[in-house]
Amino acid sequence: MQKENEQERFEHEEIKQQIEDDADREIIELKAKYVEILKEERDINVKLRSEEGVMRKKLANSMKENEKYRLDIARLQNDQQKSKADIENLQQDINELKREIYERDLTIQDKEKAIYDMKKNNEELEKYKFVLRHKIEEVKNQLDPKEQQLEGKEKQIEKVTRGFKYSLY
Repeated sequence: MQKENEQERFEHEEIKQQIEDDADREIIELKAKYVEILKEERDINVKLRSEEGVMRKKLANSMKENEKYRLDIARLQNDQQKSKADIENLQQDINELKREIYERDLTIQDKEKAIYDMKKNNEELEKYKFVLRHKIEEVKNQLDPKEQQLEGKEKQIEKVTRGFKYSLY
């Protein structure tokens, strides 16, 4: 029994030794595995830190660009407001000029009507002038023989007057 006990103890020691060896081997394998994982994690960490630096620079640049765009937008909005005001002023000017054109058109129409009326009146006056010239011509034609008769009678009166003056002396 003692032999058996020893045998069992030996087997037990051997199993224990194998378990310890297996556990040590497993620990070494796990340690190697975790060392590899740790190395990969550190590499990833380094890579992430460099990417973080790049991303921070990109973020800073984006923020600067964002600020620049915000200022540009504000400037453009200001320019837009000025342009709207200019457009309104120009629209008012256009409306005033249209009103002035309309008034001038009315004035031109009135003057054209007055010119038309004056031309019509001139035509009537020309006709009247023509008629009066003709009548004057007729009167002159009628007066010419009477003038000649008057001149003849004046000459006769003068002769008679001279003759009478001679006879009185």
